[in-house]
Amino acid sequence: MSALPAVPFLILGQGLAGTCLALELERRGLGFHLLDDGHLHSSSVVAAGLCNPVTGRRLALTPGWDEALAAADQLYGDSPEWRRVGQLRIFSDSGMAGIVQKRRSESAYVPHLGPSHGPGSWPGVDDRNGSVEILSTRYLKVRDWLEGHTKRWLKRGCLSCGPVGESVLENVSSGTTVICCRGWKAALSPCWSFLPFESARGELRTVRDPAGFPDTRLLNGAAWLLPLGGGLWRAGATYAWDNLGRGPDAGQLPQLRSRLPVPAAGSWDLVAHENGVRPILRDRTPVVGPHPEIANLMVINGLGSKGTLLAPLAAARLADYLTEGTALPQSWLPARFTVTGKTG
Repeated sequence: MSALPAVPFLILGQGLAGTCLALELERRGLGFHLLDDGHLHSSSVVAAGLCNPVTGRRLALTPGWDEALAAADQLYGDSPEWRRVGQLRIFSDSGMAGIVQKRRSESAYVPHLGPSHGPGSWPGVDDRNGSVEILSTRYLKVRDWLEGHTKRWLKRGCLSCGPVGESVLENVSSGTTVICCRGWKAALSPCWSFLPFESARGELRTVRDPAGFPDTRLLNGAAWLLPLGGGLWRAGATYAWDNLGRGPDAGQLPQLRSRLPVPAAGSWDLVAHENGVRPILRDRTPVVGPHPEIANLMVINGLGSKGTLLAPLAAARLADYLTEGTALPQSWLPARFTVTGKTG
């Protein structure tokens, strides 16, 4: 690797977390340089880009939704890749209708729950148990958004592409702070071996409906279908906890096809099959802040399947810590884990 530039901040990884942090530093007029390996097997490059206010069978409110969405709106701003998207949440069983009714009595849910619909309301959709419209859902076209910044920073000379690892610590100047935004691959580094990763591989398909299925909403059930325009749909996603570095796994596709909310979508034309790895920690909480023992080494990681929503907030908080000394949430700090990998 050629000599690293003498900059205040060196960011390892230009996925969602690294890009958001670079934008925060750029906004503050601070020098930085990014190293990236082309997002190989990262979650960012294949991320659905969905920000969902309520999740799971019990339609639980996403923790910290208001604060995280405000940070996302501020950072993604007027980008054409960032927009609202309608969502139809399809019930997996008859009990979900009662859960929705209960949620309507809780004030925190009122802004997010639209009309409910009985079974058989949507032709072509497997809504045998009914459905509800979810408001406030956002969508980021992640790949396009990342590529736009990649091109800009390559042109400026503040992004280098090639192998990435904490071995660069041996070559950086003493005044440089290194921030690891490498996703699941941080688990391969001795520097972060104490973090209890439980990362999950996910398969996604891009399919084309030759008949032009008319819905323009996110159709979200046991699996989801996201309209991309021009008859294209993104379908996802599976979970697997082994062979994280492998490429697309055709063996996972029958599981995905069987769970799609539009049964006919299982036979739509396959355009692309991709996979990525969600960086997940055992306590399902992000890790953001300084290494407990190595000076000038920071991390943003563990954003799981909510990277699009959480990366802007994590980046803003870490940038405030780096530039103003603002305290980070204790629950985010790497020091909550001991070097043996047990929570401390």
